[in-house]
Amino acid sequence: MKFNTDVIIVGGGPSGLMIGNELAQFGVDALILEKRKTISLSRSGVIQPRVLEIFDSRGFIDTFINRAKNFNHNPKSSFGVWAGLPGVNYKLLDSSFPYNLHLTQVETEKILAERATSLGTNFRRNVEVTDVREHKDYVEVDIVDEDNQHKTLTSQYVVGADGGHSTVRQSLDIGWTGHDATHSIVNLEVNMPFPWQESDAKVTDNEHGWCLAIPMESNLTRFTVIDAEETKEMAQNEPVDVEKIKTSINKIFGEDFEIDNVASALKFGDAMYMADKMQTARVFLVGESVRIHYPAAGVGMNFCLQDAFNLGWKLAYAVKLGNINGLLESYESERRPTIDKHLQNVSIQTGIQLNFSKDMVLFKRYFERQLLPIADVNSKIVHELSGLSHFYGDPNDDSLVGKPMRDITITTKDDEQHSIFELLRQQQFLLMDLTNTEIPSVPDDLKDYIACVSGTADYRQDLEGIATIFIRPDGHVAWISEEQFNHSNFKEELTRWF
Repeated sequence: MKFNTDVIIVGGGPSGLMIGNELAQFGVDALILEKRKTISLSRSGVIQPRVLEIFDSRGFIDTFINRAKNFNHNPKSSFGVWAGLPGVNYKLLDSSFPYNLHLTQVETEKILAERATSLGTNFRRNVEVTDVREHKDYVEVDIVDEDNQHKTLTSQYVVGADGGHSTVRQSLDIGWTGHDATHSIVNLEVNMPFPWQESDAKVTDNEHGWCLAIPMESNLTRFTVIDAEETKEMAQNEPVDVEKIKTSINKIFGEDFEIDNVASALKFGDAMYMADKMQTARVFLVGESVRIHYPAAGVGMNFCLQDAFNLGWKLAYAVKLGNINGLLESYESERRPTIDKHLQNVSIQTGIQLNFSKDMVLFKRYFERQLLPIADVNSKIVHELSGLSHFYGDPNDDSLVGKPMRDITITTKDDEQHSIFELLRQQQFLLMDLTNTEIPSVPDDLKDYIACVSGTADYRQDLEGIATIFIRPDGHVAWISEEQFNHSNFKEELTRWF
C-alpha cells in the first residue's frame, strides 16, 4: 500500500526532533506532529558530554556551541552536581567535550528543528494525535490537524515522543508503572545578571533547603529551588507562589537578592514512571514517553536524546534495508538496561538531595568534602552522569566492544588525518585497519553503508593489540580483531548487521 510517509513521529520535543534528524539525514521520509503551537518553557539547561559527542558525530556541534555563546560568554562548564552536591568535575572525563554546555532546552529544540526541516523532515505544529492503531504491515494515526479537520495518516513505523501522557503509549495499552510526585521543585528565571561573576554556577544546601543558580544569558539567571519546609506541601497543580520562592532563595543562600523581574516560573516534581515496554513491532517509545523522573543532576533531556539516537539510525536502516536480524528489536534490549540503571541512580540521588534532616545534612557535608574529591569516586560519578559509562555488550567483557568509541585521529599512508567522529558523519558503519597496511574492502552492495579506512591511530592503551575495529553509526564499537583484516573473520559480523 502507499503510505503518507515512511515514519510518523508523534511529538516535536528533543527526542522526536533527534529521530527526525537521523531519518532525514539518511534520506528517509518522516513527518513530525507536535501538539504545541509554540515551544514551552525549559526545564533542561545543560547538554552533557556524550550528547555533545553525538552532535559532533553528525557534524553540527559548532551550531550548538555558537548558539550557546550568544547567550553566555562562557557556556562551557566543568562544574557538576550529584545528589545536589557540588564538586563533580567534568575535566576528569575521557572525552573531546569534558564539560557541560549551558544552553536551554528551548534553544536545543530550535536547533534540532531547524536542522531536521532543512534536511527535508516535515514538521507540523498544532496537530493533535488522538489514536494509533498498529497492523501487521503498517500503522494508522488519527489526527486533528491545524484546521481542526479529523484525518487518518498511514506509515511504516510510528515513534511516540509525546511525553509522560503519551497518546501513542496509551493507544497501544502499554502499562505505565511508578509513583506520583511527593516533592515540588521550582525553576525561577529572573532578569538579572548572575550574582557570582567569578563562578559558572552556585549551589548550596542546608536545613532550609537546596538552591542552584546558573547563568542562562548575560542578564538572565535561573534559580532551581527546593524549600525544605514547603517541598512536600506545594501542590503540583497550583501555580508557583513567586513571593514564597524569593523568600526561599534568600533564606537558603543567606543573602538578600534583588529578585524583581521574574521572567518565568516552572514547577516540577519527583514523580517516576516507566513504560512496561518500549516498542512493539512497528511502534517505538522514546524520551519521556518511556519514562519520567526527577531531573537529578540535569541529565533528563540528555538521556532522552541518547534513546532517540540509538533508535534513529536503526530505524533509518530498517526503512532502507529492512529489519535485518532484529536490528529494531535491539533498541529496547540495549536501552532498557541503561534506563533501569539510570532510574536507580536517580532514586539514590533524590533520597539524598530531598532529605534535609540534621543527620542527612551532616552526611552531605561528609560526602561533599571527604569523598567527592577522591579522583576515582568523582570519575565514576561523572562518567555515569555524562552517559559515557553506558555500553551495549557483555558486562563481563572488558574490551572495547559495546562501548562508545573515543574521538581519536587516524593518519593514513598519504598523511591524511581523519577523526572518528568526522568519519561517522555520513551515518555509515566504519571499518578501520589500524595496521596502516591496506584499506579493507566490503561487498559492492554495502559500500554505501560501510566506510573503510586504513591508517595509524593515536596511541591509547585500550587500543593496544587491536588490528581491526568495526564501529556502528552511533559510535559504539561493534567488533574488534587482533588480526589484520580478512574477509573470513569478518563474515559473521557482516552477516549480523546486514
